[in-house]
Amino acid sequence: MAVYSYRLANGQARWFFIIDLPPDTNGRRRQHKRQGFPNQAAALKAEDEARAAYGGADLGADGSVAAELESWVNERELDVQETTLSNYRDVIRCYMVPHIGGRQLYALDKRVIHDLYKKLLKSGGKNGGPLSPTTVRIVHRILMKGVGRPRSQRRRCTAAPAGRAGDDGA
Repeated sequence: MAVYSYRLANGQARWFFIIDLPPDTNGRRRQHKRQGFPNQAAALKAEDEARAAYGGADLGADGSVAAELESWVNERELDVQETTLSNYRDVIRCYMVPHIGGRQLYALDKRVIHDLYKKLLKSGGKNGGPLSPTTVRIVHRILMKGVGRPRSQRRRCTAAPAGRAGDDGA
């Protein structure tokens, strides 16, 4: 919660909030700022509404996808075998963090995920070669487990990667 106060020239106190957004295409910092609220409660309410407009996601340590995935995989240490945990970390490190790890979690939408899958299928493998559809499905499953909503609120994801070659969906 980034809510702060300031004083007008006439001595009245006002409140404002700042929300960090994902960097722009040039890598420059972006922020969503609003000011002029008469009290702290009004500024907090407006900040909550603005966050909800950006997806209302629970944010990791710094709000990035990488931080949320790291937090999720650390929580799995007691739930899964060591080899599974190692595989999760490798997939996150090799395929997710380089492409979407720096994004803010609330800025992660269906289009971004779909673009990730397309890029991995086209040039996500070793030496820029294509990645197999099976591996992209594994990336999808880990991403949905790591940053997805609680199971009770999940809907079927429509951004699933492409099926097997020759699979006509029948």
